[in-house]
Amino acid sequence: LRGDIPSELVVALSRKLEAFLYAPKETAQTERAICSARRGVAIHAGRILTAGAVWGTDAILHNEVLRESTHVRCLSYFELLALPALSLIAALQPYPVQLAKFRRAVLLLAVNRGLRLIAAAAKLAEHRGELAYCSLTWPARLQVISSVLSNGTQSTSHLGVGGCSTGARDMQEIKESLRMLMQEMRGLKAAASY
Repeated sequence: LRGDIPSELVVALSRKLEAFLYAPKETAQTERAICSARRGVAIHAGRILTAGAVWGTDAILHNEVLRESTHVRCLSYFELLALPALSLIAALQPYPVQLAKFRRAVLLLAVNRGLRLIAAAAKLAEHRGELAYCSLTWPARLQVISSVLSNGTQSTSHLGVGGCSTGARDMQEIKESLRMLMQEMRGLKAAASY
């Protein structure tokens, strides 16, 4: 949402912020929220968080498989501000330009995370000898991709012989997912042309 942000939107977002305070050794629990440290020191995914640090930007993703699931462990008294993803989306509704930029950011982040997850799963499966991803047919690749994105699994052995079985029901789900993705992309394109 970089660029010109209406001051009314900034005010609306700031009103939706929730403050939390945690004691040392406590785990900060924030469900699907973009967070910013105000005071104190904590650790998140091997990163030290101090005042001004931001994390949880992946809270905007709908697919929980694509979101980080690591928690924040407080090393001292720790104060944070959290903006729940649903509150962010609600605040953006009256601002079509910013909403279009937001949807584009969500799509780019989802594609980035999805590709990383798929690549890691394919590499692991090839290493285990479960399948040779490069030699799969396109429908079999779609099955692997669908499985990874829906289950977050690092194993493809449950897909059938060599990970290459694709049932009619699975193909229908894949087609529906691709259709929804195309609709989302068309919506982004239409919103961007405002």
